[in-house]
Amino acid sequence: GGTATLTLDQMATEIGNISGGGGYGDIPSYHYVETARVVNLIETFKTEHPNNLIFGAVSDIHIKSSDASSKTSIKHAAFALEMVGAMAECDFITNLGDNCDEQHIDPGITALYPSQPCGLENARYSINTLKPAFNRVGGYNLVGNHDKTNDTDGQFELIGKSNDYDDDPSGKIKERGFGYKDYTDKKVRVIVLNTCDYYKASGGCALSYDQKDFLMRALDLSDKTDCANWQILLLSHIPLDWYTVGGNDGTYNFTVDLQAILTAYENGTTASITVEPAYALNERDEVSTYATYSSGKLVYNYSGKNSAKIIANIHGHIHNNKVGKIANTDITRISTVNANPSVNSTDKYRDYGDYVVSATIPKVSGTAKDTSATFYCIDLDEQTIYAFGYGADADRTVIYKGGTTFSVSYHLKNCTSSNEVEVVAEGSAYSTTITLNSEATLGSDSVKVTMGEEIITPTYGDGVVKIEIGRVTGNIDISVEASIPPWSETIPNSNVDIAMAIRSVWQLSSGVPTLVGSNTEAAIGIANQNGNGITDREGNTVYVMPVNAKACDVEVNVTDGTECTYRFIGLKKSGSTYETKFTTSKQDSAKHSWTAGTIDNILISIERKDGASWAWGYDDKKINVTFTNGGAAGDGGESGGGTTTPTYENVIDEVGTEDKVRLRSGGNTAEASGFASNYFDVKAGDIIRVYFPNGNRGSIPSNGVYCCLYSDTNGTFVAAYNPGQSQITNETDKGYTVNVPASLGDVKYARVAGGPNGAYAGWIVTVNEEIS
Repeated sequence: GGTATLTLDQMATEIGNISGGGGYGDIPSYHYVETARVVNLIETFKTEHPNNLIFGAVSDIHIKSSDASSKTSIKHAAFALEMVGAMAECDFITNLGDNCDEQHIDPGITALYPSQPCGLENARYSINTLKPAFNRVGGYNLVGNHDKTNDTDGQFELIGKSNDYDDDPSGKIKERGFGYKDYTDKKVRVIVLNTCDYYKASGGCALSYDQKDFLMRALDLSDKTDCANWQILLLSHIPLDWYTVGGNDGTYNFTVDLQAILTAYENGTTASITVEPAYALNERDEVSTYATYSSGKLVYNYSGKNSAKIIANIHGHIHNNKVGKIANTDITRISTVNANPSVNSTDKYRDYGDYVVSATIPKVSGTAKDTSATFYCIDLDEQTIYAFGYGADADRTVIYKGGTTFSVSYHLKNCTSSNEVEVVAEGSAYSTTITLNSEATLGSDSVKVTMGEEIITPTYGDGVVKIEIGRVTGNIDISVEASIPPWSETIPNSNVDIAMAIRSVWQLSSGVPTLVGSNTEAAIGIANQNGNGITDREGNTVYVMPVNAKACDVEVNVTDGTECTYRFIGLKKSGSTYETKFTTSKQDSAKHSWTAGTIDNILISIERKDGASWAWGYDDKKINVTFTNGGAAGDGGESGGGTTTPTYENVIDEVGTEDKVRLRSGGNTAEASGFASNYFDVKAGDIIRVYFPNGNRGSIPSNGVYCCLYSDTNGTFVAAYNPGQSQITNETDKGYTVNVPASLGDVKYARVAGGPNGAYAGWIVTVNEEIS
């Protein structure tokens, strides 16, 4: 407590001091900073809202053995839950389920269905990684549909054993993955449900009749003398109206029965659920004596027993942070974002009413957004939930006190809102600050704000639009469409700074450049003495170019009309390495789009469509590359990680005209495994001089420096010479002279090429000119 008096930097330092590693290994410093930020938000909340319930949540961990990023994500989420939970003195933390990515954690099921691998070890990894946080703060591990099993005892031993429930008179609740705990000082009952309690139901997602009976009784707080002052929080993996909204759950009525229970509780009426004879009363096929069981039904009368307010159903499963109402009720439900960075897709949920999601919440490796957690701070007096997002999640404010509420809709372009709340209560205040993106401007009709039929007039500042409404009386619609001035930059053929090929790091895999191997040396594109691509390189030309932050479109133009195919890789620099933001292959298009600002370099691979090989270092003078800001994000979605060394630039200056050409290397470094000059004009009888100021020209012939002769700049090979051959004279460690034979009447161009290891920094090449 009291940490709000520290600066974020001081808090980050303190977190580093007290974490002691926490069993998590090295935690990047940006997670210290993010932890400090969230702790600060919670401490401020506690000061302003003293009657509260606060807890941290993580969901949909989906550990994959083959995906290291999933293990990194849960390690960082566990660190956040422990450190924020302890420093901000949260009431509890919770893991909302789906600990593994496989379909179950039961080895016996794998024997019956070999196509369904067992996720027991991955689920165990999740639980063990979270264990320090739960040992320190306390809370609840929930079962997800990927954690389902017929071995209830084994599931309890792995997932729910440490859950801190109040004692149940039946003595059989805790081991089934559901229960409740009363936080008497807060006057809140937290009910934990196992939405995969009945494995034999459709998809393995259901509540057994045992659990439905438990829920009926757990909602009744009428035995408390101050029942009307109590509130109820429902935790589950699957939202409690999942199948009601989008379909059905077979003859075993999972959410249909829940609707009957929750609706009866809200209305103070009798819930009556028929016990289907085709289904067991519980997972173990036991015949139980139910407190509410009578004449084949579960029956509970809530008349005079429903004064405790239901706060919300906090759940996971749908991999986003959607807020809505449980179908046919006024009960709020809130989804917790998935932690796993590789399961962001929500397309499979598009048919489920308001579960439709138009965008994912991607994780960003190398930042605190490589994971996601949510810290729910509930003002029990205001009956308002302030959800503070950790990492990739966003902050949200949700009012659950009932009564009339109004929606807030945002239509924003090239700007962001400081307040993303989607629902506000009638009579409450609402305000937000819209901040324009860099270089964005507003036109005369770019901003429109209405509340019902009323037009709201914002105030304007330096790059911001402030909207303040003292009393909300209708639905709020905010439209701010800022524009960025058109911008375009063409990188011409003559700019050879851009030419670069990467050896062994990026190779073609199924038509897409892919990170392979451990060799991270970069090489300027070159041809060997036979005029062909070097053996372990592909027959195409690769460019790595810096991208202006305004750019979101690129177009490549091969000026001689050669038909080509293109591969694009978007790179974001992180320290001394590059993170892959997207990869895509274009067979019929030389264009690509992405979200502006998400990459700072782009790798473009160009290959002749007719299959003819190009030597690496294909003539730069045939390529134009144009960047613009005129498009929207296309298929440049995040597709995973990958790193390479910093881009290596070989700057070549051309001096002289006609038969005198002077070429100078500007940046050959140890990152290079080879180099090549540009094409330059020569003819039979010319004298080419090659000079290495540092006195190192490499061994011959394996990796020395060649002089290659061509009849054109398509790389049509004529001859190549290296030291030791008769055409080479004046041979020293500092260089040599090439006498172009008079017999080579068809030679028109030459290149100087070689490697490795940056041995030739500052080399100079001249034609018919002495080197001083």
